[in-house]
Amino acid sequence: MRPASILTISLYLPLFILILVQGCSDNGNGTVFETTFNLRNASGQDLTRFANGEPITFVLSVTNLTDTSQRITLPSSQQYDFLVLQGHRGPILWQWSHGKGFLTVITELQFAPHETKTFSEIWDQKNNNGDPVGPGNLEAEGFFLTLEALAAFVALTIQ
Repeated sequence: MRPASILTISLYLPLFILILVQGCSDNGNGTVFETTFNLRNASGQDLTRFANGEPITFVLSVTNLTDTSQRITLPSSQQYDFLVLQGHRGPILWQWSHGKGFLTVITELQFAPHETKTFSEIWDQKNNNGDPVGPGNLEAEGFFLTLEALAAFVALTIQ
């Protein structure tokens, strides 16, 4: 029997959304980094459906695709962010960085050849005020905050 309240996640793109960072050419075609964004349950499984109120882990990974060390410059000490919006590009319901402070200083991240750095946070399906997010069409966003601010999006529906 299906629970009455299920969080269904429909993806704009496949579960792993790939964003290729263009610019620093090293591997011949200009692609140096690959960024993936996905959602996981408490067991670490990549899923597209979650029960209402079930914690959802947002996972953003950045991989150096080259055989050489690479450096990424960030405009502050904040390296990533996650958001949940009401509908496509609607108002922000939840933002991981909400209420947090970050240093306004240029930050550099060093990547070894083929190294992957992963950033993850858990969303409890509550908005920035601590209230449960109700049924509706939502959008989850994951950002790697380089000077180009790369983003990936996943459409969510809470039923």
